[in-house]
Amino acid sequence: MTVEYLRYFVEAYHCGSVYQAAKNIHISPQGVSQGIKRLEDSLRLQLFTRKKNRLVPTKFGDMFYPRAAQAVKYLDELEEFANNYRAIGENSISVGLMGYNQFSYLVLSLIQSFQEKNSQAKINATFYEPGQYDMLYKKVKNYELDVAWCFHSDYDDAFTYITLKDQPLKCLISADNKLSKKEFLHWSDLKDEPFVSTGKNEVFPDLIREHCEKFGFVPYEKFFSTDSAFISQLVNKNQAVVLLYENFIDSIRVLCTNTKVMEVRPELHVCQSLFISKDRKRSKILDFFLEYTEINLRNNSEKW
Repeated sequence: MTVEYLRYFVEAYHCGSVYQAAKNIHISPQGVSQGIKRLEDSLRLQLFTRKKNRLVPTKFGDMFYPRAAQAVKYLDELEEFANNYRAIGENSISVGLMGYNQFSYLVLSLIQSFQEKNSQAKINATFYEPGQYDMLYKKVKNYELDVAWCFHSDYDDAFTYITLKDQPLKCLISADNKLSKKEFLHWSDLKDEPFVSTGKNEVFPDLIREHCEKFGFVPYEKFFSTDSAFISQLVNKNQAVVLLYENFIDSIRVLCTNTKVMEVRPELHVCQSLFISKDRKRSKILDFFLEYTEINLRNNSEKW
């Protein structure tokens, strides 16, 4: 069984005609016919019955087609991958960015500055939606991405992480809220509280949402904002609570006169990390890029 013969079969099945298949893939009709016959011989099963100028799939041919089409598609993708790699060589780096947020855009700006200083580097950055979290990890594990970043609350042994932030979330709450009289909060205490969420479709609030669900409730996300002044106003007037890193809360609290910062137990640590597959063989340019990115992110931690 060869790729060419599979391709002949897939095209002939799609067209229902040897002649049209031959025209589409730019070879002779005899070549298509011979290729399909050799494929049938190797399978020891018939794929088509021939009726005048038409090809009619056998029952096995119908069952074989979707698998053959998938195999051809996958092999085409492998060929494209190899062609792209040849075009840019060892100095290529593919980066996955989770979500359209401040941290992702900061990483993107560092990619641009790295390329300006290292003209031989070819870096391709791709943004992934929060719902594609599993896809991002799969692509890193399969080496389709060299490195990625995301918010996360757990660590996977299959990856090496460069963790830039690992902090528990704190709750900023109005001093007028009756919950502020407690020593600390349990997650269940927040069940009926209106939240300010930092995004409808972002990883950070998704992790908070998932954690709340572990304690039997879906958070009441009444407001959506990343504007510090607006968030501080809502909390100050006891219209909402917000869960954030403590350093973010400190910057917001400057604008508040009537708030309290409270622990929420058990603590939810939300990490921000760059990560690569643990088995990944690193090129010199990838190591250089990781070092450059880590240093610059740590030096600009006030931005994120």
